[in-house]
Amino acid sequence: MFVCPACSSALNRTSGPSGIVWICPACKGRAVNISLLRRQLNPRHVNRLWQTVLESEMRTERKCPSCEKPMVEVPLTPPPDPLVLDACRSCQFVWFDASELEKIPPAPPKPTPEDAIRKLPLETRQMIAEHQVRVMGEEARRQERARSRDFGGWGDALYIIADLLVD
Repeated sequence: MFVCPACSSALNRTSGPSGIVWICPACKGRAVNISLLRRQLNPRHVNRLWQTVLESEMRTERKCPSCEKPMVEVPLTPPPDPLVLDACRSCQFVWFDASELEKIPPAPPKPTPEDAIRKLPLETRQMIAEHQVRVMGEEARRQERARSRDFGGWGDALYIIADLLVD
């Protein structure tokens, strides 16, 4: 049983789309494993957080929900709105009080192939579009030729004539 480091209530195991989070029903704090944070948040921020955990010498009064060893204090942002977290090096848990997790920027959306194409120069995008049109046309002609075999020997002749008219 995991115990809340803030209020000593039993934590509830909650499965989400990215993994398991331990939530305190009383104070709404959350214990989150560093691997889950890497999947949910901006990796640059999570790496900075964990580097600070490894370097921190400031022990807190709070104990890890899992191993019950004292956690280290991790100051992330300065006043006037400081964000100070607690973390366990051994279990790799980070403790977030009620609204602290929302203060860390989310991971940027993963770029799509369309995003990459939009960054290309206009001439390059036009060449890609023309190539895609040619490929689609060739595929359509190939499929039509396959269907034309139903016309006996005349199907290929009809498509040769059609290709001459189109070109």
